[in-house]
Amino acid sequence: MIKKLKNLKITMKLFSVILAIVVWLILIYTLDPTITQTVNNIPITFTGEEELNARGLVLKNKNEIDTINVKISGARSSVINALPLISAEVDLSDILSEGSRTESVTVNIGVSGVMMVGRTNPAVKAEIDKLVEKEVPVKIIRAGSEKNKQTIVESKPEVSTLVLKGAQSELSSVSEAQITVDVSAIDAVLTQKMDYTLVDDENTKVTCQTLVNPPEKIMVTSRLYPRKSLPVEIVLADSDKNDFALEVESQSKEKIDVGIKNYDIDMSAVYAVFNASEYKNGQSEYSLQIEDVEGLYIPDESKEITAKLLVEEKVEKYVTLKVETRNVPQKAIISLLQDSVTILLRGAESKLNSEFVKGYVDVSQVGPGQIELPVNIETDEDITMVDEVYVEVNVSMQ
Repeated sequence: MIKKLKNLKITMKLFSVILAIVVWLILIYTLDPTITQTVNNIPITFTGEEELNARGLVLKNKNEIDTINVKISGARSSVINALPLISAEVDLSDILSEGSRTESVTVNIGVSGVMMVGRTNPAVKAEIDKLVEKEVPVKIIRAGSEKNKQTIVESKPEVSTLVLKGAQSELSSVSEAQITVDVSAIDAVLTQKMDYTLVDDENTKVTCQTLVNPPEKIMVTSRLYPRKSLPVEIVLADSDKNDFALEVESQSKEKIDVGIKNYDIDMSAVYAVFNASEYKNGQSEYSLQIEDVEGLYIPDESKEITAKLLVEEKVEKYVTLKVETRNVPQKAIISLLQDSVTILLRGAESKLNSEFVKGYVDVSQVGPGQIELPVNIETDEDITMVDEVYVEVNVSMQ
C-alpha cells in the first residue's frame, strides 16, 4: 500500500511539471510577450557606389569594414520575424572627394513594432580613393615541360593587355597580369578560359579589392610547334654601328630553344640588340631582350639575357701600319717604295693599333712597271678606313 502511494506521488509530480510547461507554452503563444534579442555579425552593405564611381572615386577599404551587432526588442513573434530581415548600410552617394571619412551606419529592422535598443559601430571609417584606369600587359608563365621533347608549346592569350579600373593606390603597384599554363598537359591545340594573377615589378601577387567589373578569366589558345635550338648573337642596333664598337665578353645564354611556326623560314641565329642609349661609362653588365622573329615562337622566359659587354665610342685616329704584298703573280718581282703608311682609321680606340689591324696591297692584277695601288686593311674588329691611301709599287718579271 505504501509503495502504491509513493508511485502515485511521483506520477502527480511529473504531471504537475508537464502541466506547468503546457500552461507556460500556452501563455507564451497566446499572450506574445515582449522579449529582447541580440543579433550578431550583421554585414554592412554600401549604397551609392555607382554615383561615387561616376565622380571618379571609389571606396577602397570595403572588405576591411567590420560587421555590427544589434539588440532589438518587441513582441516575441515580431522579433522572430525580424531576425532574417535586419540589415545595415552606409550611403556613399553624397561623397564628393577622396580621403578618409566617418560615415554613419543605418540599421533597417524590416518589421514594424520592433525597436533597436542597442548596437555596435554606429559609424565606420570610409577610405575614399581616386578611381583610375590602368592598362597592363598579359603574360603567359610556362609551368612544367613538354612531354614530347621534339615540340614546344606556345600559349597565347586572347588579349595582349587588360584595362583595369580601380583605386589608384592599388593599381599603382600592378605591373602585369600573369596566366600560368602547365605545358606538360597539352598535347594538341587547346583553347580554354584561365584565371590570371596581378603582380608587381617584383613578381609579387597584388590583391586588388576595388576593381570595377574586371574580367573573371582570359581565353588562352595553346599550340605545338617543332622545336629547334638556335645560337644567340648580341649585336649593335643598326643606328649605332657607325658610332660605337661592341665586344661580347660573356653571355648568360649561348643557345635557346624556339618553335618553328613557318617552315619556310631559314634562321641560323636569334639576336639580342644592344642600343647605345643604354650605354653607361664604366658599366659592363647589361640586361637585353632577344628580338621576336616572324615565323618563330620564342618563349618569354627565354628572351631575357644578361651579358658582359665592352662598349666603346668610335674615334678617328692616324695609325702607322707596315704594308705587305699579297697575291704575287709567279715570276713577278715586287718592291714597295715605302713599306709603311699612316692611315686614318675609325673604330674603338683600344683596337686602333697594329696588333689588331694589318695593311696590305693586292698585286694580283699588276704588270711590269711602276704603279700606285690602294692600301687595304685586314682586321677582325669593327674598324674602317676613313680615307684611301696609296703606295707606289715597282713590278718586274723574271
